[in-house]
Amino acid sequence: MFTTTLTPEQSATVVANCRRHKFTFGNALLALTQVAMTRILYRRFLRGDISASEWEYRQQQPMHVGGPLNLRPHLEKDWVTKGGAGEVFIAISFFFYQLPFMTLGTTRNRDPGTLRLENGAPPFADLLTFNRFLYRAGLVKAQAQEYLKHPLFEEIAMGYHTGSGRLDRSITAVSEWVRSVEGGSEADPGTVINLFDDSGSSRISAHGGSSMGDVRMHSHSCMA
Repeated sequence: MFTTTLTPEQSATVVANCRRHKFTFGNALLALTQVAMTRILYRRFLRGDISASEWEYRQQQPMHVGGPLNLRPHLEKDWVTKGGAGEVFIAISFFFYQLPFMTLGTTRNRDPGTLRLENGAPPFADLLTFNRFLYRAGLVKAQAQEYLKHPLFEEIAMGYHTGSGRLDRSITAVSEWVRSVEGGSEADPGTVINLFDDSGSSRISAHGGSSMGDVRMHSHSCMA
């Protein structure tokens, strides 16, 4: 696993550039993480972990991304101030957006033997130009605004908790955690419960991210 940390100065530059282009950080983040996922798949293909036929198939598939969505601004303010803000289960919902096929840039239809590689995969610049990055970030922004401005947004958001089986999985997860604590252990050795698994869905999420950020644009706030 690779992790990195931005300095306060770098973070300020990133946020300033996002605001200049009228994106939230999360709009940009999901477009950037698609490049990261492309590099992972590219690395696996070049190693031989993915067959040529599967690689061709994956090149044509959209990528689904998701993550937590802040519901606190939509909750009853009096209830929130009396302690409701600590109710995590109803303080967030989830977003699920779709991006086009993986970012292949100048590498599309190239002979693998001629590719420029960095750490086993083509570098960012070869996979996504700045203009295409802005376009894909704009796709995320448009989907976020459409969802947040939907007249049934709150009903849809809460439906993610109750209609997808997530409520039952959450109850099970909490019960298992309570049982493990009462038993004196810090973690339950049993089956890991995935709260984000939408049972019965044909969609496989490529990756997720948080948060979308909070940028006021045209009297509308994109929050997550």
